[in-house]
Amino acid sequence: MEKKLEGCGCGCGCDSSETEVKESCCCNEFDECGAEESEGCGCGCGGEDDEEYETLDITLDDGKVLSCIVLGVFDVEEIEGKEYIALLPEEHEDVFLYEFAEDEEGVELSNIEDDAEFEKVSQKFSELFQD
Repeated sequence: MEKKLEGCGCGCGCDSSETEVKESCCCNEFDECGAEESEGCGCGCGGEDDEEYETLDITLDDGKVLSCIVLGVFDVEEIEGKEYIALLPEEHEDVFLYEFAEDEEGVELSNIEDDAEFEKVSQKFSELFQD
């Protein structure tokens, strides 16, 4: 799940700053989400062709349940046999990183307790999703 949107965010591939857009771009003009004319652009701003995001509900230690958007599941080359998941809680700006396992019984998330492991996972997340 290493999907990256370029430029204005609608997926048209324009490498513009916020003042230029390719003539073929479906956005035409920018606003907060990257597209003023959003219908059909797929940028996630409310147009008809918006893709649905996979979500996962997690229960925190205090019992509060958060609905999170799954940003991606990934592995880290230096850490064999483990997968990790990046979650973005709805209405939050912070990304949560967990060790991830899935079997026929469901999904299991584990906290990353080791600081060195967490640093490697954070670095890989940044490489994959922040560029």
